[in-house]
Amino acid sequence: MADWVLLYFWATWCSPCVASTPGLKKLYEELSHYDKFEMISLSLDSDRQEFGFRRHIKQYGLNWPQIRIGLDSQVAVDYGVNAIPSYILVGPDGKVVSTDSNWNKLKTAIRSVLNK
Repeated sequence: MADWVLLYFWATWCSPCVASTPGLKKLYEELSHYDKFEMISLSLDSDRQEFGFRRHIKQYGLNWPQIRIGLDSQVAVDYGVNAIPSYILVGPDGKVVSTDSNWNKLKTAIRSVLNK
């Protein structure tokens, strides 16, 4: 079980989300060798958008957990997600460590906790 989990809330209809896919894939490839790190993508796509969701995963070769939770997901509400893309870093104690939407600050925060 991973100590640090990056939750990534996104949708195929969100242009910035789709644009961030290559960077996320690169980050996952860079950090996936850490046993204490995992990344989980949570899509807010609806049932009608299921095909686009699956096509996006296949097109980009995304090999970390991808879950379609839908727009009305209680998970998104519980984490206070009110805009996407949204990145939430959860620590070993289950508490949110970072919700920084600044991509560079987020990468720095993740690398910092993994290299301790």
